[in-house]
Amino acid sequence: MVGYYAPCPEFDACNRLIQEYFQTGQYAQCFQGHLALAERGYPLAECQVGYFYYEGLGVERDRLGDILVSAHSADIVAAASLRNFFLREWGEAGRVRLTVTEIGREDLEVPQAQVKTVRDTVSSLRLDAVAASAFGLSRGRAAELIAAGRVSLDHAACLKPDKQVGQGAVLTARGLGKAKLIEVGGLTKKGRVGIVIERYL
Repeated sequence: MVGYYAPCPEFDACNRLIQEYFQTGQYAQCFQGHLALAERGYPLAECQVGYFYYEGLGVERDRLGDILVSAHSADIVAAASLRNFFLREWGEAGRVRLTVTEIGREDLEVPQAQVKTVRDTVSSLRLDAVAASAFGLSRGRAAELIAAGRVSLDHAACLKPDKQVGQGAVLTARGLGKAKLIEVGGLTKKGRVGIVIERYL
């Protein structure tokens, strides 16, 4: 790290944050400290902010927006504080080498969304029940993913399987994709709730 970034007060500040907070498991405080340095334009802190986000350690989830995937490229919408992380550190994805460049908003390629409509009934509008229907899981498996922090409701992580899901809500399951609860219908004769879900492919 010393060879990549010249010693300076900001470099020392990053090291203090790592020693004081990261090594003691206080990731939120470490993230906030690096974020403050990143917003002042210090490149190492910008890369560290990207690392915290990538690893999911003490981060503000609203700093990374959509990833727009097209046939031969992907555009990422992100906060300015993540800029250097992507430009300097994101050189590969698995075994694939990446070329990362900065583009303007006018150059974004927004792909046409492809969705699959799912009509189903659920015992209730609990998050675990709706997520199970949306992603083709058992309710128990959906509850496990929720408890592990792998499911987001309206773009925020939710650890409560009994959280009520309303019409229009967006569900995201890490590794499985995104879905939207389009319609909530009435009760069936067996007391189940009819729902319509659009799952993004």
